[in-house]
Amino acid sequence: MPVAQAVLPRTGDSVGAPEVEGFTVARYNSVCRRINRRRKWDVIGILIIGAITASLFFRPSFLGWPQGIQWITIAWLPGIPYILLLFFGYAVVAHDKMLILGDPPPLSDRRRRVLFTLVTLGVEIDVVERTVRSVLYWTARCARPDVETQMWLVVEEPGYRQWATRYDSLAASGVNLFVVPKDYRTPKGTTHKARALQFTQDMRHSLGLEDADTWVYHQDEETAVGEDTVRGIQELVLTAQEQTVGGAGLIAHPLDWDGRASQIRDLTHTFHDFQVLYTVRHRYNLTSWFHGSHLIVRADAEAAIGWDLGHPSFSEDSLMAFFLRQRYGWDTAFDILKGFAYESSPFSLRDQLKQRKRWFRSHFNCFLRRKDVTTTRKVLTVYSTVTWLSALPSFTGMVLSFTIGLHSTFPVFGAVTGVAWSTTVLMYIRGFDMNRDYLPTTDISRPRLVVNGLIGSLTDAVAPWYALFAGKTGVHDFISKTSNGVVPGGLKLKRSRPERHEIGW
Repeated sequence: MPVAQAVLPRTGDSVGAPEVEGFTVARYNSVCRRINRRRKWDVIGILIIGAITASLFFRPSFLGWPQGIQWITIAWLPGIPYILLLFFGYAVVAHDKMLILGDPPPLSDRRRRVLFTLVTLGVEIDVVERTVRSVLYWTARCARPDVETQMWLVVEEPGYRQWATRYDSLAASGVNLFVVPKDYRTPKGTTHKARALQFTQDMRHSLGLEDADTWVYHQDEETAVGEDTVRGIQELVLTAQEQTVGGAGLIAHPLDWDGRASQIRDLTHTFHDFQVLYTVRHRYNLTSWFHGSHLIVRADAEAAIGWDLGHPSFSEDSLMAFFLRQRYGWDTAFDILKGFAYESSPFSLRDQLKQRKRWFRSHFNCFLRRKDVTTTRKVLTVYSTVTWLSALPSFTGMVLSFTIGLHSTFPVFGAVTGVAWSTTVLMYIRGFDMNRDYLPTTDISRPRLVVNGLIGSLTDAVAPWYALFAGKTGVHDFISKTSNGVVPGGLKLKRSRPERHEIGW
């Protein structure tokens, strides 16, 4: 069993990847230009729709509801600044000058190195192979002499043993394969994915790959790349200022798409990323979270922080982003990474609930329980949590307002909430618009897609309340990236209470 596979020459020219051949710069740029053209019309539309919606909120109540029920409309308040910030981020970041990939940078006499790093449990081998093929395929076709690329595949030992032959085949094709031993422990007792990430950092240290010319591109096991992804990475590492040590970008969700409610909901995350990219470059990041994939970090900066985060070890991606910004500059540490990454969504509402439950619990508990996190960050984390919790009563108040003319607690809520809710609708429209060029054709009707979108949205609104009252598992719930949770060979994946040493995270 290999613990560290020697660095091999890339052989991506011989690797086929039909699933990602359409992920080109031309298509990506076309999407960005289309979204940029529609920004001004979106502003006008939101103001008009907001005014109409506000007038509906002010209809007189005629059913004589008991005094005090209108206080449910207070739930509108927490999400208003959050959603308005989302629209502001869209208005700024969606500008094509910030996203369009132009001509490649001129050749540099300073050679950079990019380590495409996929850390995985390893049990869903088909998904892993698709991601690896996408990297080998596009790095070979976008190769340039001043940017060396390597594919690092880091697999937990149980997953490797299950599919050893196929993992060894990937290593033979030019992948640097590392297996995390079951008995590996960090000095601070870090657990879950952060433990495997620290093992990866240990490997980089042993190979002398922690210099300022080496960059680490982080992927989840379903994070496929395209020509635009690789070109965006090359542009960032060749042109980044000295104070810039990281980059993050937009994530599309077209893989395995067939129009399910959970998948339609995730299309909105592509639009939501505009807010993340805007606020991560400012001191007060109201989103209070960060992607763990489609994230690139300079190796020396990542080594200075380290992944041995101790306990609690959840939300390692957000913690890494926080510590990097704290150390290297709140406004300068991160820049926008051009190009999409391409991912899949949960296949079922059950998996969507479990995924959101994991996000809610791990992020909230992690930040509040750590002594090395600032009070400001903790306050913003609480605000972000309250905002998510307010989604369900806020939706209930909106429905009552439309159906029976429920008064808002304060008249101004009606006007501001009209803008906020129309922005939420825009999130679905533009989220779909940003993904539609990549989505496969389905037989689902448009009305059904709208219904599925509402179901997915309601599931997200219920998720934090489910997280509050659902039973604990001791480790993260496992979210399958394959339909029905079946991997090659017919093995049914464990979906509840996974054993720590069998699943690992």
